Order: sequence, then C-alpha cells, then structure tokens
Amino acid sequence: MNSPLWFSIPQLASCRSKVERAAENIKNFQSELDVFQVEPYEIVSDQEPNTRVHVYRIRGQSVAESRFSILAGEIVYHLRSSLDHLAHSLVLSAGNTPTRNTAFPVFSVPPRCRAKPNILTVYERHVQGITPNAQAIIESLQPYKAGRGIDHPLLIINKMNITDKHHALNITLTNVWMRAITFNDGLGTFIGPAPEPITAVDGAELIRIIPILGEMNVKPHFSFQVQFAEVGSLKNQPVIPTLAQLLDFTVDVISKFGSEF
Repeated sequence: MNSPLWFSIPQLASCRSKVERAAENIKNFQSELDVFQVEPYEIVSDQEPNTRVHVYRIRGQSVAESRFSILAGEIVYHLRSSLDHLAHSLVLSAGNTPTRNTAFPVFSVPPRCRAKPNILTVYERHVQGITPNAQAIIESLQPYKAGRGIDHPLLIINKMNITDKHHALNITLTNVWMRAITFNDGLGTFIGPAPEPITAVDGAELIRIIPILGEMNVKPHFSFQVQFAEVGSLKNQPVIPTLAQLLDFTVDVISKFGSEF
C-alpha cells in the first residue's frame, strides 16, 4: 500500500495506525495462505465395481476456516474503526467535543426517508459537531447515494464488522480447479470436474475418470482457495483480493477529508 497524503496529517494519526495495521494483517494473512497445506484432507479414490469408473473424493475435516475467519474479522474491524476515528477527529478539528454517539454513519436508505423518526436522530448524533462541509462529504459517501445496494463497500465493511462481533465470518475452503492429472499407464477420459467451485467438505466428490484401456495409476492435482462465502450479492469471493479492495476503499474515503485539517 502506497502512503497517501493524509498519512502526514497529525490529527489522523489513529486512522493511519488503523489502516496500516489492516494492511499488515492482510500481508500476514497472505503469508499464512502461502504456506497453508490442506493437511486435514486427503484425496481418496474408489472404483465403482460395475462401471470401473474411478471416483475421487475428499476425506477429512479442516479447522482452517475458523482461523481464517478470525484473521479476516480483525482486518475488517480495523477498517471500520478507522472511519469512526475519522469522525472523532473531524469533531475535534471543528473545535467541538466528541460524544459517545460520534461515529461515521453508514446508511443504505436516506435517514430522512425512514419511517422511524429516531433513525434521523441517530444519524444526526453520529455527525454532531462536524463542520457542514465535512457532513456534506459524509452524506455524499453514503451507500444510498451510490445506487449499488448491498454491494457498496461501506455496507460490506459495516456488515462484516457487525457479523464478526457476534459470530465468525463465513469463510470456505473450496476446490477451485484441477491443476493437472498424471496417467502413469493406460488411457482415460474425464467426467467433470464441476463447473462451479466445490466446497472442501468430507465426502465431497471432485472428479470421475473412465478407464478406456488397461489399468490406470492416476494422480490428480487439486488447488484450493480460501473464499468468503458471500460478499454483498456475490458468492465465493477470494479473501485476500476482497480485503485489499476494502482497504483501498477505506484509504480513499479518509483522503476525501484532508482539507478539513
């Protein structure tokens, strides 16, 4: 991550620390993935007696998902927290005193359009003490202004952060594709693999191979990928690219307030 200009603003030191920690955690997360071996799993094959088809399945269970969920949750927390630190700094920069309600608001629907009048009150308490210009910037960044629905990065960060407070983020270990296959003897042809990623759970069928001639000594090579089960409206999104995009978005949001300090 390149250092943005606002990193040199003293009043945003805590925001800087938060996003730097998030960036460091993403690098550490990637390092764990680089050395990750799917040790709890093995690929086993059975030959159907009637058809002689070789069926390859996953055997075993993995505890890696829980570890990866914790790592992802820490990163999302720092991103969301950096925005609340931004709101706190904006109040101080305006010469006012932050309250326990000071926070960076994230609203999918205009608060003035909500049926419950207290929703508008919540929004106004979040931005109380912030200059009118900064409040205008905050409102311009709200998801309801962008028309992206649940795919807006602010909503994604906010939802992930709330989810992580109550239970682990839903991260899956999936078989993305078969990297290679080795036939030591004989001939064969494939049935599969499935066009969609296969969740790596005990008993999941990966591929079927039909022997054409002779006995085969087959060695398939599979690659695994760690993914968020759901990001906004999207399914099975790779963890590291998703977190990196959310980091870049957060850095860009904070940069829009540089003139306020």
